Amino acid sequence: MGEDPLEFIDKVSRVLNFVGVTPVEKADLAAYQLKDVALMWFSQWKEARPVKAGPMEWERFKNGSLDKFLPLEMRV
Repeated sequence: MGEDPLEFIDKVSRVLNFVGVTPVEKADLAAYQLKDVALMWFSQWKEARPVKAGPMEWERFKNGSLDKFLPLEMRV
């Protein structure tokens, strides 16, 4: 993610809450904004999920992204 991961998550969340999309649409639209290493990570992470896990939803996307790109001790 070329910016602060928490700032990215917050910005995407605010915009998509305003638009009123579903949790699945929210995760898809946020993933669309990823670049370079973050996009590669997301693609591999999504592919590795079990088929029965269903579509990726916002909370799982948000938590997975923060776990990968923002160490727990840096979160507010």
